[in-house]
Amino acid sequence: IDDTDEALRKMLASRTLPFAVVVDSGSDAKSAFAVTDLPTTVLVARDGRPVRVTDAKSGKPTNRFEGAYEWDRGAALAALEGAL
Repeated sequence: IDDTDEALRKMLASRTLPFAVVVDSGSDAKSAFAVTDLPTTVLVARDGRPVRVTDAKSGKPTNRFEGAYEWDRGAALAALEGAL
């Protein structure tokens, strides 16, 4: 949030990420997805529809996750793999 575009470009140049990185400079996505806390993860299919998974913490169906999640293991990883 507080980093410059240059800092983002440097970070991206040093890594290979398996997903697109998009900057919400006009806060359009923040408004569209009602983001109030960070970090927030919203799962959206390529066609724009929400992807519903089981929240690893609450066990309830959702397409948004507020707070820190360990996406590379456990229930959070299982939820993502189930959505793919």
